Amino acid sequence: MKPNKLMVQLVITVAMLMSLGLLSRSIAFAVGQCEGDVAAFCQGAEGPKQVLGCLKQNFGQLSPQCQMHISQLAEAVREAHQDCEQDLFMLCLGVPPGSGQIIQCLKLNKDYLSPECRAGIANLLMSR
Repeated sequence: MKPNKLMVQLVITVAMLMSLGLLSRSIAFAVGQCEGDVAAFCQGAEGPKQVLGCLKQNFGQLSPQCQMHISQLAEAVREAHQDCEQDLFMLCLGVPPGSGQIIQCLKLNKDYLSPECRAGIANLLMSR
């Protein structure tokens, strides 16, 4: 996978985690390994969305450690997405993408997420 695609998946998953109330742990994990890179390239970024956008924009200039970490996290994101694919189909079928509507759907249905999806999200958060 190309880094840009990995970062897009990461940003999508962060939005999902934000809606499910899991964002603070996942962002702390993602940024913790890239702290020096965030300080060097993203000083003006406010909030997790801007930080991730900044890391995406500067991916080629990030330290090898940060690039590797983001790639590993993106793989965990891909796996979590696979684990939640049925949930997205069953709970949010017909919800048009954009404007956070799918995220809102997941948030409204968080009590109905399958054990596989919940486990996928937990594995993502534990993939430190």
